[in-house]
Amino acid sequence: MAIRARLGDYEQVTNDVLGRSAIDYFPRMTEAEALEADRGVWLLNPKVIARDCACGCGETITHDFGPGHELRAIQARVREHFGGPALAFITWLDIELPPKASAA
Repeated sequence: MAIRARLGDYEQVTNDVLGRSAIDYFPRMTEAEALEADRGVWLLNPKVIARDCACGCGETITHDFGPGHELRAIQARVREHFGGPALAFITWLDIELPPKASAA
């Protein structure tokens, strides 16, 4: 798994909870300057963490599936469990879960 962080433009700060005088990044920053400016607690949003596509293609994505890949995964399961045609799956589904009567 890879984590990619994006830093903003370097800026001076006051009253920083970590005691820093500046945050973020500027070109040609030394490692010590970068560590001081960008150290801290990083909260990660699990929705934007890169991971493998759930369809099994091996593509690295930030959601469950790459574009159109959820359909690829569904079609693979239909082929595997129902011998190929989508009609076999739809027929089985209609028997197992009959359509609900519409409220009039």
